[in-house]
Amino acid sequence: MYYSLRALEASVFAAERGVDKTVLVPGKTYYFFTTSISNIRMVNIVVNGKIIFLDDIEQWPMNSKGSKFPQLGFLNCSSISLSGDGVIDGNGYKWWWYVISILFKRKHTSRDNRGDMIYWSQSTDISISNLTFRNSPK
Repeated sequence: MYYSLRALEASVFAAERGVDKTVLVPGKTYYFFTTSISNIRMVNIVVNGKIIFLDDIEQWPMNSKGSKFPQLGFLNCSSISLSGDGVIDGNGYKWWWYVISILFKRKHTSRDNRGDMIYWSQSTDISISNLTFRNSPK
């Protein structure tokens, strides 16, 4: 089952404007590509399901510095809670084999440009609790 990242992003922005301020990712498995959430305040994201990031390295977007975007990025956010009893799976197996098979065989002529599993920038008052993170791509 694929879950729209745009739906997750829209839910986060709607929660910020709403009264409850909670986004629930229910107890199912969802496959995500990269997402970036910016400029939100006082939102609770509760993951009770399993989020698995796609491992399509060739299609993964890159930033202006030539590095892959993080799987889950937050920019300029404050008072964000990321919690639940779910799993965030970076699907890192293919990413690690990419480094071993491509970079090491070329004797480090290519650079390791894998993105981070989760990335926070210019953000404050962040709380992460009870989630399981596994198989990071980096």
